[in-house]
Amino acid sequence: MNFWKQFSAAIFFLVLSNYTNAATFNGIETVHQGGDPERVIDIVYVSVGFDNSSDSRDQYDVAVSNSIGFMTFSPFAQYESYFNIHKLYFDSTLTEEYGGLKNIAKQYVSDVDFWVFLRNETGRSIAVNSIIDSDPTINLFLPASPGVIAHELGHVLGSLSDEYLESAKCPEGVYTGTESSLQLNLTTDPDLSTLKWKH
Repeated sequence: MNFWKQFSAAIFFLVLSNYTNAATFNGIETVHQGGDPERVIDIVYVSVGFDNSSDSRDQYDVAVSNSIGFMTFSPFAQYESYFNIHKLYFDSTLTEEYGGLKNIAKQYVSDVDFWVFLRNETGRSIAVNSIIDSDPTINLFLPASPGVIAHELGHVLGSLSDEYLESAKCPEGVYTGTESSLQLNLTTDPDLSTLKWKH
């Protein structure tokens, strides 16, 4: 009977471990220090789908170093002292729940204004929420170019919308999407006297 209890417990914990998918925290590094976290914008990079091998860690380091090249672009270059950038190392899978990673990260970083989840796969990066919303987050895919992160920060930091033509919203080169006060740079209003950015 003792064997079956031990066997059942082992199976239970094996099944549970497959569902919890727990990431392992492996360290933090500040890669850009602009000032007091209470007075600046803190951007936190979180590795997703990287493991603790030296090759994987090197790949993550290179991708973060590459992407923070956005600090050389205007207007970020002029305001670099207003940013702190941290990178957190996790041994995690691509199916990791972001909420769990955020909860672990908050134990090591006192202030987070923007999350950048750097995913170890290629794809189209996307901003999820802006500073007006709660919990601004960027899903950044490889190769993590500085132009992409600057573009996505425009969404989360400035609440700016995409201005490139998309067939669904710009069928003939004219924006036909819905009007939103949260989209500071887009309008469907043709009246110059009532535009939201008039002065």
